[in-house]
Amino acid sequence: HEMSLNHELQFNKESRLSMRCKQCQFLSLCNGGCPKHRYLSDTGEYENVLCDGYFYFFSSVQKYLQAMTTLLAHGYPASYVMQALDGPLILTP
Repeated sequence: HEMSLNHELQFNKESRLSMRCKQCQFLSLCNGGCPKHRYLSDTGEYENVLCDGYFYFFSSVQKYLQAMTTLLAHGYPASYVMQALDGPLILTP
């Protein structure tokens, strides 16, 4: 039973993620980053050199992404995000 090359590559990418990465709340957004940006850390795990930057970025935009997701789910444009976060957004059908 051969694994498809695509599945095998994905498995290899996931198996090389550090424990820090696997437990990160933003893993579903960055997917562990590009393997070419990983280095072998002192802990013996592969760390992404851009991890701290990704974490800072996603932490900073999280509330905006959540608001846009809610707006889109209710049929409103994501461009209403600032109005939605600034105060009560009165929307009419």
